[in-house]
Amino acid sequence: MIATDRIYRQWDDEIVPRLVDYIRIPAKSPHFDPSWEAHGHIERVVALADAWARAQPVTGLAVEVIRLPGRTPLLYFEAPGRSDRTVLLYGHLDKQPEMVGWRADGGPWMPVLENGKLYGRGGADDGYAIFAALSALVALDAQRLPRARCVGLIETCEESGSYDLPAYLEALAPRIGNVDLVVGLDTFKPVTVADPTEHRMHSERYRVPAATLEACRSARRVVAIGTTTVRALEAAAATDDPSGRTTLFVRRPYEWRVVDVLLTNFHLPRTTLLMMIDAFIGPRWRELYDTALAADYRFLSFGDAMLLERTA
Repeated sequence: MIATDRIYRQWDDEIVPRLVDYIRIPAKSPHFDPSWEAHGHIERVVALADAWARAQPVTGLAVEVIRLPGRTPLLYFEAPGRSDRTVLLYGHLDKQPEMVGWRADGGPWMPVLENGKLYGRGGADDGYAIFAALSALVALDAQRLPRARCVGLIETCEESGSYDLPAYLEALAPRIGNVDLVVGLDTFKPVTVADPTEHRMHSERYRVPAATLEACRSARRVVAIGTTTVRALEAAAATDDPSGRTTLFVRRPYEWRVVDVLLTNFHLPRTTLLMMIDAFIGPRWRELYDTALAADYRFLSFGDAMLLERTA
C-alpha cells in the first residue's frame, strides 16, 4: 500500500470516528468548568485518547496517564528512535466553551460530518493533536524510515492558560531529557474580549541567529514563512535581543521593522493571527478570504496558504 493511502485510510476509518466521539464530550477547560473533576468529562477524553494511543503500532511505544495531586491529568507517550536526538510533541484535549454561531441543526457537542468536513467543538483544534502526532509516527515506522526518539505531552489545561503544565514539565524533565525540537500541534487561543487591547497574549520562546538578523538588515526585502517567524523576527528587532520570550501582539497600528512578505495559512476569525494579517495588508484580507471561502480553500495549519506583500 502506498504510504499516503495508508494515512488516508487510517484517518477516515479510525481517527475520524474517534474525533466524532471526542466532539460529543463537553470536556471544557477548568477555567470554563470549575467542577471539571466532578463532571468527569476531562477524564473521559483522556481515556478515549489513551485507549487509541495504546493500540498504535509504533515501535517501542509506551503510553501513560500521569496525575499530579491537585492538577488536571496529562497523557504522556514515548517512542524510542534510531538516534540520540529527542523530539517533543505537544497538544491538549481540554476545550473552549460553547460560544455562539452554531447552525440550528448542529452545536458544539453535536458532531456533523458534511462534505468531507467534520464540525463540532474541538475536532479541528484541541482533539486532533495526539492523533496527528502518533499517526505520523505510525507512517514513518511503516515505511521503516529513521526518526529521532519522540516524547509527547498531551495536557488538559491549555485553554485555561496551561497553569498545570510547568509542574508536569518539572516532574517529567528526567524522563523527557534534552529536547532538540518542539512541535506544538495546536492553534493559538482566540480573542474573546471586545477590546483587543485587553486580550492576554500567549508568550513564545524565540531565537534568531545573528547571521539571520544581519542578513535581514542588509536584504532588499525579507520573506517570512509563517506567523511564528514573523513574531520572532519582529520581537528580535523590537528588543534588540536575538533570543528570549516574547508576548508581542502584532495588530493595527503596528510599525513593521523587518518583514516585507509573508507566506501563511488562512486563519480563523477572532484570532491574533488574523489581526496580524490585518496589520500586514490592511482590510484587503477580507477580499482574499472571500476568495478562499468561495473556492473552498482549507483553513488552519494543515490547509492552504497565501503569499502576502506588506501594504500597511
